Amino acid sequence: MNKGKLGLGRSGPGHAGDGADFVKEVEVAMRNLEQQELKGFIDDAAADNYAQLLCCYLYTYDLCNAKMLWKRIPQRLKVGELAAIWKLGTFLWKKDYIGFYAAARGTEWSDPVKDILKRLIGLVQNHCVDLVREAYSSADVQDVSAVVGGQEFIPKDWIVEGDLVYPTKPTPPEQIRIAPRGDELAQGTSWFPWYSILNESMNLRSSISCARRHFHVSLPYASATKDWVGPRDPVSNIRPLKLPSHPQDSKKELEDLQQWHQEFWTTQNKLYAKEKEEWLARGGDLSEFHKNFLDVHRRTHIEYTKEWYKRNTRGLWTQLKTVLSRMLRT
Repeated sequence: MNKGKLGLGRSGPGHAGDGADFVKEVEVAMRNLEQQELKGFIDDAAADNYAQLLCCYLYTYDLCNAKMLWKRIPQRLKVGELAAIWKLGTFLWKKDYIGFYAAARGTEWSDPVKDILKRLIGLVQNHCVDLVREAYSSADVQDVSAVVGGQEFIPKDWIVEGDLVYPTKPTPPEQIRIAPRGDELAQGTSWFPWYSILNESMNLRSSISCARRHFHVSLPYASATKDWVGPRDPVSNIRPLKLPSHPQDSKKELEDLQQWHQEFWTTQNKLYAKEKEEWLARGGDLSEFHKNFLDVHRRTHIEYTKEWYKRNTRGLWTQLKTVLSRMLRT
C-alpha cells in the first residue's frame, strides 16, 4: 500500500460503532500491508506503510505482532509519528490506559492514521467501561473519569451522586432450564451429566450456566453413553459418580477410589467438627484451631496423599492397558 489513507470507512469509535464492515476492511488492509512488507516497502512511503500496519495491529489488539513489527522496522524510521504510535502500544502492553489517552490525544496525527487511531481510542474506552462495570459497585468519579477517558464518557445509565459513580450491571441472560420428564421428576434426582461440564469447562461462565441448566434435569445413569455427577455429600463434601461409559476394569478402580475418598473425608470432617467444638468449649481462639488441627493430623494427610498418588498411578496403568487393547483389536 502506497502513501495515503488506509481507505477505511468512517463511523463512531469502537467495534460497536464500526461494525463488521470496518473490521473486515482493517483486516484486508493489514494483510495487504503484510504482503507488501515481505516484498519491501517503497522507500519514500515506508514510514507511512509501517505506521499504518502498526495501527492495524493495535486496532485488532494484536500486541505481539505489533511488538515484532516494531523490532523489524529500520532504526532510522523509528522517529516522529511512527515512534508516537508505538508509544501507544507500550501503554496498552502495560495496561496504562490513562497514559494511553494522554499520548493519543496529545499528538496531532496525520491523515493516513488519524481515523483508525480515533477508533482505537473508542475501543479502549469501551474496554475500560466494561472493566469498571464488572469490578466496582461504586467508585470515585474522578478515578472513573480518568480510566474511561473523561467524565463525558461515563455511560449515561450510570448513577453519579456527588463524588461517587455507581455503575449499572448488565442484565444477565435469562437462564434456560430444561424441564424434566415425568419419570425423571418422580426420581427427584439431583444428578447432571458429567460431559456437560467437561465440554464447557474451558469457559467458567459457560460451566456455571451449564451446571445450572442440568442440575435437576436428567435421570441418573440411565444412558450407557454418559457419566453422571451426583449431589454433594453433606459430611464428606464428595460428589458421587456413576460411570456406565467406562470399561468394567477401570470403572471398578474408579469406584473403589471414590469410595476410599468418601470414607476418608467423612472420618476427617467428623473429627474436625468434634475437635473444633471441644476447642471452642475450652475458650480457644478459632483462628488458631485450623493450624493446630493440621499440625496434629499432618501425618494422616501425608499418608492420604501418598496413597492417592499410588491409586492414581494404578488407574493410569489400567487405562493404558485398555487403550492398547482397543488399538490391537482394531
